Amino acid sequence: MLVVGDKRPAAALVPSPLGFNGPVIVTAMASIDGPGISVIGLFCAGRPDLSSANIGFVDPVRANATIGRLSSAGPQIMGEGKHIDEVVSLEQPLSLRLTCTRGKGQAQIRLEIDGNEVVVGVDPTPLTGPAGGLYFEYTKGGTVGIFDDFDMVPASRGN
Repeated sequence: MLVVGDKRPAAALVPSPLGFNGPVIVTAMASIDGPGISVIGLFCAGRPDLSSANIGFVDPVRANATIGRLSSAGPQIMGEGKHIDEVVSLEQPLSLRLTCTRGKGQAQIRLEIDGNEVVVGVDPTPLTGPAGGLYFEYTKGGTVGIFDDFDMVPASRGN
């Protein structure tokens, strides 16, 4: 189990000690504990210095899911799922799965909750970094993201 948070608002990428270039599947159980608006998710294709990564995250309060690219220039949204509570339960902990594949010169990033796809994003300029792991962003100090059962494995191109 890993708990992520601090006394001040922040966004955090927590990399896995293992990295894979190419298609990857990242999974974890995730929940949020504390005040304020927070999002929780996973990332893949991150550069080793974590200056950029593809992220998939859930906002349980607003019932939205997002795929994007996080970089020093700020987030670039590549896909959004609205009203996902009509498709999946947002009762925490959430069983998250982020699948990152490449083909035809672009990357496809899919986020699932409890085995149900909630958002897909396409990156026309794919990142190639090996880093993957956990993502948590929170607006109020004292809020924590709780992750358990983390796994990251290479994926076949067809996944």
